[in-house]
Amino acid sequence: MRVLNGCAGLLTVWIDRYREGRMNTPNPNIDADLADEYRHFLAGRRSVQLATISTEQAPLASYAPCVIDPERRVYIMLSELSAHTQNILQHSSVSALFIEDESEAKNMFARHRVTFACDAAEINRGCDTWERVIADFRAQFGDIVDTLCSLSDFHLFQLTPRSGVFVKGFGKAYTLHGDGLDKLSHITVTPPPAASG
Repeated sequence: MRVLNGCAGLLTVWIDRYREGRMNTPNPNIDADLADEYRHFLAGRRSVQLATISTEQAPLASYAPCVIDPERRVYIMLSELSAHTQNILQHSSVSALFIEDESEAKNMFARHRVTFACDAAEINRGCDTWERVIADFRAQFGDIVDTLCSLSDFHLFQLTPRSGVFVKGFGKAYTLHGDGLDKLSHITVTPPPAASG
């Protein structure tokens, strides 16, 4: 892999060390305030940035308004006329990013963020989950939701996180795990063993 400078280079180092078994996510005693901060950050999000991939393996970045349930499942309403919808229908693996607004960030290089690796599934119209989630959308976004529901090209998707990371600053990155991804483990990088001889 060709290593670029800056953040891309740091990410490459992390990936290499993870593959070598030198990245460590210990069984932590994470402060309850930190867990509350993570939950509060996620609860305040009303939209999500998406990374999807086409059948030609072309990546696409986009966004959508969303609703998040207590188990951290993310729901999005998308038109099938949009490229990201076609991507999700063809490839169920989606990356979801929730990131602190630029106007609220103290440091543009360390914006608070949560990233989920998700499996996407379409929710059938009229089922119990559809009715419950659409009610949540309506409560959050108003009458526009009824208009979208009346359009046959709109689909409701459930994004179920497989794994995640919460970042709240330099040296403050945490893997998310457990039921509903409600447990946090501090990501640390241990130095390689000293060369013998």
